[in-house]
Amino acid sequence: MNAFCWGFLQGILQAFSLLDYLNIKKVILLCASVKSKKVNPKDKITFLNTSDSASAILIEKTNNQQKAFYSQNIFSEFALEETLPLKAFNENANEFIKTDGNLFFSFIMEKFPLFFEEFFNYFKQEKQEIDYFLFQNTNAFFREKLLHTLKLKNNFNDSLREYGDTLINKLVLDLICLQK
Repeated sequence: MNAFCWGFLQGILQAFSLLDYLNIKKVILLCASVKSKKVNPKDKITFLNTSDSASAILIEKTNNQQKAFYSQNIFSEFALEETLPLKAFNENANEFIKTDGNLFFSFIMEKFPLFFEEFFNYFKQEKQEIDYFLFQNTNAFFREKLLHTLKLKNNFNDSLREYGDTLINKLVLDLICLQK
């Protein structure tokens, strides 16, 4: 399935849905991101922050009683303004990725805190009881501003500094780093 940035989360949702079937015990989620061909080499910031990557994660049933909560909200009102159409599926579109960073940043800072609070309220969870937060984010500045807006402490390791932003595979990388 083509899911772009939200591919990992879509894959996790689909994996847990498959595990609801009695005869399915294990699911492997494979993620791949190939963007290097669509990044303009003259755009040094995007070029240096974008890498091709792949990951695999095994998700299996256990006899233990475990909970997983999932929520997603798709905001498409600025989809055609925030990221220009890419020529991946449309021959008349742009050759390289081009994102309006200011629009993206202001939109996330406005919408995500509401989504975050709704998530905790809906599932009757307390932020203080969560041991670890994993964020998919574009860079350290963005993450720091988001954590400040959400009133969360940055008490987790920063795989972004060590590995760069691998987009769809960043959360998998964070999960691996968490185990160390």
